[in-house]
Amino acid sequence: MTGDKFHIRLSIVHKLMLYVILLVFFAVGVTTYLMVKQESKVLTEALTYAAKHTAKSIASSTESAFWSLNWIFVEQLLKEISEDQCSEVIFAKVVNPNGEVYLADDKAYYGETVDSSLLFDKETLLDRHYFSEQGEEGILLIHPVAIGKDKWYILLGLTLEPVRKKIRDLIVRNVGLGGLILLLAIIALFFLSRSISGPLGRLSNSAKAIAAGDPDQSVEVKSRDEIGLLGDAFNEMVKRLNDAKVERESFGQKYQTLVTTVSKAGVGIIVVQNDSERKWIIRYVNQGMVDLSGYETEELLRMTMKNIVHPDDYGRLSKLYSKEFSEAALRDAHQFRGVNKKGEIIWIEISVGATDFDGRRALVCYARDVSKRLEIEAALKAYNENLEMMVLERTSKLKDTLTHLQDTQSQLLQSEKMATIGQLAAGVAHEINNPVGFVKSNLGTMREYCEDLVRLLAKYQELETVLASDMGSHEKSSVCSLLETLSGLKEEIDLDFVLDDYQKAVDESLEGMERVAKIVSDLKDFSHIDKAELEETDINRGIESTLDIVWNELKYKVDVTKDLGDIPLVKCYSQRLNQVFMNILVNGAQAIEKKGEIRITTRARDDNVEIKFSDTGKGIPPDILPKIFDPFFTTKDVGKGTGLGLNVAYNIIRKHKGSIHVESEVGKGTRFTIRLKVDPGAIE
Repeated sequence: MTGDKFHIRLSIVHKLMLYVILLVFFAVGVTTYLMVKQESKVLTEALTYAAKHTAKSIASSTESAFWSLNWIFVEQLLKEISEDQCSEVIFAKVVNPNGEVYLADDKAYYGETVDSSLLFDKETLLDRHYFSEQGEEGILLIHPVAIGKDKWYILLGLTLEPVRKKIRDLIVRNVGLGGLILLLAIIALFFLSRSISGPLGRLSNSAKAIAAGDPDQSVEVKSRDEIGLLGDAFNEMVKRLNDAKVERESFGQKYQTLVTTVSKAGVGIIVVQNDSERKWIIRYVNQGMVDLSGYETEELLRMTMKNIVHPDDYGRLSKLYSKEFSEAALRDAHQFRGVNKKGEIIWIEISVGATDFDGRRALVCYARDVSKRLEIEAALKAYNENLEMMVLERTSKLKDTLTHLQDTQSQLLQSEKMATIGQLAAGVAHEINNPVGFVKSNLGTMREYCEDLVRLLAKYQELETVLASDMGSHEKSSVCSLLETLSGLKEEIDLDFVLDDYQKAVDESLEGMERVAKIVSDLKDFSHIDKAELEETDINRGIESTLDIVWNELKYKVDVTKDLGDIPLVKCYSQRLNQVFMNILVNGAQAIEKKGEIRITTRARDDNVEIKFSDTGKGIPPDILPKIFDPFFTTKDVGKGTGLGLNVAYNIIRKHKGSIHVESEVGKGTRFTIRLKVDPGAIE
């Protein structure tokens, strides 16, 4: 909106006041919320601490009363706690092992049965418990007490009303303080707004005067702040507007000179204008446009663009460039059908830009004949479409072939993995059978120990029964007899040895089952189908896991020496790399005929991790060494190898953008060196 049509709906003063009010409300609200939250937490923790201290005091008194039968003292203590004016206790109860209220601050609770779900084995605090008799939520503290062989419970019900009262007082104080801050802020804003609205009003009046045709305007800059900066910028804008007016008046003459200069170019130039009656009136054409259209210059100057543009394209031309009369930028070229003097259709490419012509706004159009070019482009497009179809068909076939190869490779990897596991199955079963065997033996021994301990405990229970009765001379004689029997029974079952050996048997059994679980876990991880995504992997951990699987293959003739360095995590497919480690370890063990060593070393090298496997086996002859990574190549007897182990390892390392090298000397051994990038990027 401009002129008198514009009305201020909400002044800057009112906006500032509104924003400050919202800000104060928000600040007071957030501050109050945080203070209430913190204060509530502190008060509740203090209440809980006091309740736990009180519960422990009641528990101690209850235990003393149980042995001294002085229950009156406990009952009096409960009443004093409940009747204390500063106490937040709703009730205090002592519950016996049967779940019945044995003592309480109010005799009305005596004999009441407590819900068993509330009798916990350890001290428990329910901070949102609803007390139905009082009709309010509060805190329920359950404190178990072990007395003799039984467990008693101390129940304390606490009200939160004192906490709520303090919170309400805190909210009232914060709201009052917020109101005072808001009042002071509004007073300050009132005086601040007056220093802003006055200069802005003067700027508005000067701008209206410029819009009315009086460009000789300026505002007085009094302050050295943002308002003063705005006034200075306004004065600079007025100066530049006056300079632009002078420059625009001379632009028409300069443009006429430019048009004359390019009139002999091969591009047709047309200058068009609108008036009150007609649109796109031709005001100027160069010789190029005369040659293109076939009309004489005088004929064209009596026409409009509608006469030389095909009727079906004129509407599009008018719509595309309707705004260019007010914009100076040269627009992108568009193609239209033109009609020459002979009535023939020619394709022309038109670019337009706004300018001044004879003191009025005009469009200059640059037109080129592109009929021949379009014919060539159409032929080229048809050829490209045919070529694209051929490429698409060929690409589709190649994709199908690649997919088939990838599926075959994946199946081959999994088959090789399962074949390796099959070769190691007997060894893994043996590794599992050993701990299972001694666990079974330990369980038999533990059952015998348990029978002896049951007999011993039966005698102790018989002794307890006698000790619990009023002993006369006959009972004392029975006690002595039982003690002699117990002493003889302990010697008979060798109690000290049983207790010591029982713990050892349990520890050995647990250790054995951990070994079984670790072997099964490592085997499961190794045999599982590869994960779809790369993951950061601890190479040292992968080597350890692989050693667990192949250990039975190694332990009888191989001493494994590990020198695992501090290396970074590697982004890879961990299960594939574990298969590489297994294939190299198994080959190394098979190369050692009687007794030897396999040494494993890992080191960080710049942005790579280096892994070395060295064995003291029989070595690889020089004529065979170049062939060991070839598929299906093997020197083993028929049925003992597929010839894919090292080929699979080589392909896995290569897909991880790493390298694998082998060095070997007959009679001394072989060393495989693997280098992997810490982050290889995308892997297919």
